[in-house]
Amino acid sequence: MLVPEKDLRYIQRFLDENGIANELISSNVTQQLRRERRALLGPVQGDITLEHIQKKYLSFDDQMALLVQLAKQFPQLVEVWQIATSYEGRSIYAIKIGYPSTVKKPILWIDAGIHAREWIAHSTALNIIWQFIHDSSYKRLLHEIDIIVVPNTNPDGYEYSREVNRMWRKTRSRSSASRFSEQCSGVDANRNYPFHFGEEGVSHWPCQEIYCGRMALSEPEVMGLAAAILDKKDQIRGYIALHSFGQDILYPWGHKVHVSPPDVDDLVS
Repeated sequence: MLVPEKDLRYIQRFLDENGIANELISSNVTQQLRRERRALLGPVQGDITLEHIQKKYLSFDDQMALLVQLAKQFPQLVEVWQIATSYEGRSIYAIKIGYPSTVKKPILWIDAGIHAREWIAHSTALNIIWQFIHDSSYKRLLHEIDIIVVPNTNPDGYEYSREVNRMWRKTRSRSSASRFSEQCSGVDANRNYPFHFGEEGVSHWPCQEIYCGRMALSEPEVMGLAAAILDKKDQIRGYIALHSFGQDILYPWGHKVHVSPPDVDDLVS
């Protein structure tokens, strides 16, 4: 949580007195954000390399350019296609990594960036893509399964967090509430899916960060992503959504606190 400096000691004392483990991660978030901003360095000139992925936060355009670049460099291994168009008109691409097969192969699906401000998730997805393509130790695996990665599922929010408000989380869709405050724009795309829509852990007030939207799949980004997943549902054997910043591994189900899937022991192990 973000805590004003004047309240820090009170919050820490409250947590300690109630037996709640806590740790101060950063004593100056503003300074940290300024350092991060300097690391952006503008658009990449020429081909994008692993160093670019690991040492800066690529713009959305550069992220998509990387996917196209890899498809041209590795045509027998990589396929790129558009799965959605964002509210502001950005084309969202998926990349499939896997060798051709005469049969439909199992799929591992990975996506990232549904929360705009979680930049390290996008970079992690790009790094995963790069490693699967360039590391020869994965060659046998890629003959047996396909890896599909969508490295940025909320491009409008991502670019807004880069250019305007670093802590922006939602999409950038507009509603009647947007005229009251910019905070009332957008939807928490991660809460916009139809499965148990609008139940636990959401807000129905547009100005909240966890606003789920007026209805399921109201966001074009989510609608496109959901359609792409459903199109491959008979092949998908694993699904990973990359987030930050809690350093946690979360497994189903998310709509209830005390409900677990039948393979929970395997997931925990």
